[in-house]
Amino acid sequence: MTAEAATGDKNKFQALFEQALALQRSGDTAKAEALYRKLLTYFPDHTPSLINLGVILKNAGYYDAAVAVYTRAYTLDATSISVLGNLGNVLLLSGRFDEALACHEQVLKTKPDSPEAYFNKGLTLRAMGRLQQATFCFDRALALRTDYAEAEWDRSLTMLMNNELQEGFAAYEARWKLPHVDRPALPGQGWTGSDPAGKRILIYAEQGFGDTLQFIRYGQLLKQKRATVIAYVQNELVDVLKGCAFLDEVYGYKDTIPGFDAHAPLMSLPFLMGTTSATIPSPVPYLAVPAAEPFEFLKRPKNEIKVGICWAGKPTHKNDRNRTIGLAPFLKLLSVPRTALFSLQVSDRQADIAEYGADGLLYNLAPHIKSFVDTAQILQQLDLVITVDTSLAHLAGAMGRPVWLVLPMVGDWRWLQHGEKTPWYPSMQLFRQTEFGTWDNVFDDVVQHLDKLASSRAV
Repeated sequence: MTAEAATGDKNKFQALFEQALALQRSGDTAKAEALYRKLLTYFPDHTPSLINLGVILKNAGYYDAAVAVYTRAYTLDATSISVLGNLGNVLLLSGRFDEALACHEQVLKTKPDSPEAYFNKGLTLRAMGRLQQATFCFDRALALRTDYAEAEWDRSLTMLMNNELQEGFAAYEARWKLPHVDRPALPGQGWTGSDPAGKRILIYAEQGFGDTLQFIRYGQLLKQKRATVIAYVQNELVDVLKGCAFLDEVYGYKDTIPGFDAHAPLMSLPFLMGTTSATIPSPVPYLAVPAAEPFEFLKRPKNEIKVGICWAGKPTHKNDRNRTIGLAPFLKLLSVPRTALFSLQVSDRQADIAEYGADGLLYNLAPHIKSFVDTAQILQQLDLVITVDTSLAHLAGAMGRPVWLVLPMVGDWRWLQHGEKTPWYPSMQLFRQTEFGTWDNVFDDVVQHLDKLASSRAV
C-alpha cells in the first residue's frame, strides 16, 4: 500500500468515527452503534470506538458486553483513568461490587483529587451496604467540586437509606439542582413550614405514582394544623386519592386549579415538617375506597388464601432491571396448598402468563383493572398481595392491606437496608435479596411464610 493510500484509509476511518460520534451526541445511538461496530471490524483495537460503544451498551442495559468492551479498552490503554472509571461503573451495574470498587480505588491512586472517582466509589460502597463510607466519599467529592449536584443528591439518598431522616430529607432538596429536574411553574409562593392555619395549601406530586401514594399522608399533618389541603397529582390518581379524608380537594394535571395561598412539593413535606424516624406520619389506613360488591372471580373457599401477585414495574424506572423479576420466581407459590393466585400485573408483562404456560394456574385480573380505584377495590377482597417494588405496594400499604414486598439487594432508600418491617406501612413485610441477581432464596422464604399462613386457615 502506498503512503497516499494509507493516508486516504486513515482519513476515511477518521471521518467515519467523527460521523459516529456526531450521531451518538445527537441521540441516534442505533446508527452510531452500527458505525462503531463497522469500524471495530476493521480496527478492533481502536480505543475511542471501544469506549463509545461501551457507553451505548451500558445505557442500553447490555452490561456484560459493556464490561467486555471496557476491559479490552483498558488492556489496550492501562493508563486511561476514564476507561477504568467506566469499567468500574458498569461492573457496579452488573453486581460485581468488589471489582468495581477496585477500579475506582485504582483511579484515585492515579488521580487522588478526582471528585468523579470519589462519587463513583461512593455509589459502589452504598451498593455494598457500607453507608457511612459512602457518605464520606460523597462529602469528599463535594469538597473537591462544590457544584457537584449528583454527589449532593446521592449523599441525601445514602443518608435516608441509613435512617438519618431529618438530615437526609433536608439534603434531598438537592434534587432541584439536577439538570433533569424542573419545578412546575405554579403561581404564588412556596410554603416554607410556617403556620398554615386558615390557608389553602396546595401539595403537588413531582415523581412517580408510588411516591405520591406514600407522601400524600403529609396532608394529614397540614389538616391537623387547620389548613385547607389541596392535592395536585397525576390524573390516574385523582379518583383513588379522593378516598383520603384529609384532602379537601383533589385535582389532576389536566384540571384547572382554583386559587391557593401557598404550594409545596410532596417530597419536600418531610423536610418542611422535620420528619425523623420517630415522627413519620403513620396512621394507616389513610386511603379508602367505596366497597364493591363481591367479585365473582374472587369467590373462593373460606379456607383458601387469595393472593394477588405483581412481578414487574415500569421499565423506565432507573432500577427496574433489579426490581422487576418476572413471573418465573412467583410460580414457586403454586406449590403452596390452599392458595389461589391472582395476577395484578397490568402492563405488557401480563403476557408472561401465557409465555410461562401459567394459563389456568393463576387468574389474570388485568381485564378487570382500568384504574387505581379498580385495583383498590380488588385489594379489599384479597387476603394478601406479594409484589415487587412498584406503585401497587404503596397502594396496598396506604390501604392497610397485607402486603409482602420482595426487594433487590440494591433497593430504594425508603426501605432502608435491613429489617422485615417498615415504619411507612405497618401492614407490609419485607423480603430482601441477599445475593445480587438471585431470587431463589427470597422466594423459598416467601413460600415458607405463605405455607404457614395457609396452614393456619386449614379446617
